[in-house]
Amino acid sequence: MSDHFYSVVRFIGSQPFWASSSPTILGARNLPRRGPFILAANHLSPYDVPLLIRHVRRSLDFVSIIEVFRNPWVRWLYGNMNALPLDRSRPDTPIVRAIVDRLQRGRAIAMFPEGGIRTNANSVLATGKIRPGIGRL
Repeated sequence: MSDHFYSVVRFIGSQPFWASSSPTILGARNLPRRGPFILAANHLSPYDVPLLIRHVRRSLDFVSIIEVFRNPWVRWLYGNMNALPLDRSRPDTPIVRAIVDRLQRGRAIAMFPEGGIRTNANSVLATGKIRPGIGRL
């Protein structure tokens, strides 16, 4: 696991993202600069991942769905970005152990417990639900 590639992607991607958007960031100062934590974010847009990469000062190990890892290019990119493939169709004990291991090593884990991109109307911000599992971590 290396944060070097993550840093390169952050550096290259931050400039166009900064120039083309004006997101509202709430609570970024509450994130710990050291030590383990889980960042459980809502997921309203495909741009949530680059937004988090751009605005969280630490490297994040994203938990993503296993389906996207079936594409070899995405598997290579996400793997080099320290992402973990979660199989939501069943209890995925190996990935849960990997998440716990990374937390024990002081890593920051980012996940979207709503289970996918939502609209404002069906997000937890309104009436939506969080998928079970994050509370166990």
